[in-house]
Amino acid sequence: MRPLFFSILISLLLAAWDTPSATGQPELPPSQAKQKKGKNGPKQGEDKKESSGQKKKGSPEKNSVKGQESPTTAPKPSSDPLDDYLNAPRRIALGKTPPMFGDWFRPGLQLFSGSETPGGSNSMVSLVQIPLSARVGKVSENNSALPYDRVFFNYNYFHNALRGNAVGPVGSNSSAPSLEKYTLGWERTLLDGKASIESRFVISNTPDFVHNPLGPGPDGYETFNPTLGNLALIGKILLFENASTALAAGTAIEVPTGGDTRIESGLSRLEIQNQAVYLAPYIGLLKKPTDSPWFANAFVQLETPLCGDRVRLVDPVSNTTNSIGNLTPQTALFIDVAVGRWLHRQPGNWLSGAAALVEAHYNMGLNDSDSLTGAQNVGAFASAFTINPLAGRFNVLDLTAGLHLEIADRTRVRLGAVFPVGDEKPFDGELGLQVSRYR
Repeated sequence: MRPLFFSILISLLLAAWDTPSATGQPELPPSQAKQKKGKNGPKQGEDKKESSGQKKKGSPEKNSVKGQESPTTAPKPSSDPLDDYLNAPRRIALGKTPPMFGDWFRPGLQLFSGSETPGGSNSMVSLVQIPLSARVGKVSENNSALPYDRVFFNYNYFHNALRGNAVGPVGSNSSAPSLEKYTLGWERTLLDGKASIESRFVISNTPDFVHNPLGPGPDGYETFNPTLGNLALIGKILLFENASTALAAGTAIEVPTGGDTRIESGLSRLEIQNQAVYLAPYIGLLKKPTDSPWFANAFVQLETPLCGDRVRLVDPVSNTTNSIGNLTPQTALFIDVAVGRWLHRQPGNWLSGAAALVEAHYNMGLNDSDSLTGAQNVGAFASAFTINPLAGRFNVLDLTAGLHLEIADRTRVRLGAVFPVGDEKPFDGELGLQVSRYR
């Protein structure tokens, strides 16, 4: 079912996108296209009329100010309000401003498990970080307050994002593997460019953790196979816009299309079923002072779960399950601020722009996460599990530095690095690549 679901999403993404012109140049609005097409028609008559000196006294051409475009040469409004809006001078200036890069890998959960045979001859204990990489992430990642028509791809590599320790009769084993996350998405404008709807879905290499107390089998995180993650739908609407500022608001909803998390401890298996639905209202601000190379982006997002994840114990011998409760994720507040500067701007060239960005991201849990305990006897083994939040009410500050490249006006390629600072570090470092194609 998952490959079929993935194929359907890809088909919808491609069907929802209008392929740009083959020349790679920006498409002209209908009014300008008609003027260009009619070079040998009405324009010749206009030139002839001007050459004969048949101008009325007080005409706009005669009274126009030097350095300003003559009112008669301005393109007439087209029949498409969206083209008029997207090609308005103030929208062109704001629309080229680089979006925010982003930062986030949400701290997971901590599992403490113990198993032993009668007499404790084969006792073992493991402490595992449960990953949540199936999550889509924050609205601010590769995003701006302005609605766009675009398709995009994000790649995130989180170094040392997981930590697991297992101790048994055959020795101990520790592992701290890294995680990779791939995000595919599209955004489509609505209401003549004043709003948009966006879809994002994730492919990640979320692993399982296995520990064999009897040895000499492998211990640690295993099965790093790409799996489909969650799906997010994001709505956005402009509240205010002028030549230098855009203010937007919206809501994101994330649904659990991703797989479950599995931890094997001895002969017992614990499963955390991915069932939580998240609602995330947000506001976004874009600032680009006129005639200045500097720009800024900001987002504030409140993310709250509407339901929790079911946790169950599985007996692999009898293939029976025992539900031990639900884990409700924490409500979280995200505050993101980015400042950047254009280093190069030359529209029409192959490299039409380059900019540098620095960002600060503050991520805070607003309540305590749930804790669960459970026990199970499988054959001669007795197993006990305790699940706690990894960092209580997490408070994480991340700093991001990125390079934004604009290629042939329509394509944007971005490279960035994220560095957690402070005591709480859900990963040691992050590298990111973002590629977007705009209408």
